[in-house]
Formats: sequence, structure tokens, C-alpha cells
Amino acid sequence: MFTFLQETITPPNLPFTILLILTMLYWLFAIMGLIDLEFLDIDLSTDGDIDAGDGFFTSFLHLLKLGDAPIMAAFSIMVLIAWTISMVYNHYLNFSYKGWIAAGVIATNFIVSFFITVLIGRLLNKIFGPFDSEKDTMQSCMYKMGTVITSEVNSDFGQVEIQTQGAPVTINARTPDGLVLLKGEKALVYDEDKEKGVYFVDRYDENV
Repeated sequence: MFTFLQETITPPNLPFTILLILTMLYWLFAIMGLIDLEFLDIDLSTDGDIDAGDGFFTSFLHLLKLGDAPIMAAFSIMVLIAWTISMVYNHYLNFSYKGWIAAGVIATNFIVSFFITVLIGRLLNKIFGPFDSEKDTMQSCMYKMGTVITSEVNSDFGQVEIQTQGAPVTINARTPDGLVLLKGEKALVYDEDKEKGVYFVDRYDENV
């Protein structure tokens, strides 16, 4: 254990160890509620377009962005990867901790870790992309017309199916007090309770 701790503070590993400690402190303070999880986050468009005038830093953040994850989440993954590479490489290959080798490894490590993080981000986007699409579809249900598919929809129970450009979407629906919609009736979505995960619907009047 002592040997491991000693290696974490050797000159080649120390920069990454410091970054890792700072990252861990950030998440500790975030969990404790002392800082906002998104206070270091930057609003970036996710369409992948990068203007030449944005500069290197903005381009770096665009590439590092893991879908909708905060920038600090992506940066934390990169730091952890860089620290791991540094520890493994310097333990097994750079026994003498030669300065010029260590400097080259530090520079190369940042580049390699960055691209590994980007690859991880793209993989996660492919895995969770369908969930994001479903989320967007659910948000688009507002003010749409659907069909009651349960025996009825009342103030406590019911589901409505809404046709979309893709597969139909089924939502948990509720009506205003006293209104009951029977199976097969048309319903109009007019409000949403995000905490309960339900949409409020009213009878759809085709004559309106």
C-alpha cells in the first residue's frame, strides 16, 4: 500500500494525481450540495458543428461533451483514464522516471486520454441515444391528440396512445376531476406533471 501511495506522488504521476484529487473533491462537494453540479458546465450545441472562430477551447469542449452529460463528468473520466495510464506506464516501463521520458509521457497521455474519452462518449451516445429519442418524443406529446387504450381514463387511472412519426407512444394519462374518458375515445394532452410522470388530458372535440 505504501509503495502504491509513493508512486502516486512521483514526478511523472504527480500532475495526474493532483488532477484526480481535485476532481474527487469536486464530486464530493457536489454530493454534499456545497456546489452546483453544473456550475462549471458550458451550454454547447450537440449537433457537432464547430465554428472556426470558437477557438481551440470551445472545440475541445464540443469533442469532449458526452451527449447531455455535464462537461465535468467527461473531464473526470478523462482525468481518471490519464491517471491510470500514467501509473501503469511509469510502473512497468519507466523505472528510472527519466525526466525527458516523463515529460513526453505526460503530453502524450493527455492526448491519448482525450481521444479515449471521446470514443467512450460516442459509444455511450450510441447506447443511450434511443432513450434520448424517446425522451424527445415524450416531450412532443404536449398538445397532441391520442386514443384511450385502457378501459377508461379518469383522475387516478388510465393510458393514452399517441401516434408519432415512429412507433406509437403510450403515456400515463389523467383527466380533470369528474371527467371520464372511455376506451377508444379521443383525448387531447394539455398539461404534464413531471414529478409523477403523468399527462393531463381532456376530451378531444373534433368540431373545435
